[in-house]
Amino acid sequence: MLGKEKKQRDFFNDYVYGELLPEEDTLLSIAQLVDLGFVEEEVADLYSEDRGRPSYPPAVLFKMLFLEHYANLSDVEVSKQCRYNLLYRAFVGLGVSDPT
Repeated sequence: MLGKEKKQRDFFNDYVYGELLPEEDTLLSIAQLVDLGFVEEEVADLYSEDRGRPSYPPAVLFKMLFLEHYANLSDVEVSKQCRYNLLYRAFVGLGVSDPT
């Protein structure tokens, strides 16, 4: 099943990210300026609509791949960084308590 990105804002995430992340950062600027809505449309036919458990949202996975290239990380390293690095979590679109 195709996982969907959460569009609803969360007060806790907004507070934590707003207080702890720099206002002017390249990754945060990219996340705000680049619309990745096309990613879900491009891969929608690869997922079953009624079978299986929901996947991670394709845009989140795409952003993780971008981080791998941007920061020269491996698959394992980007997963670890998204677990601990709040800037990367915010860029990818994960909440503070979301699993990686």
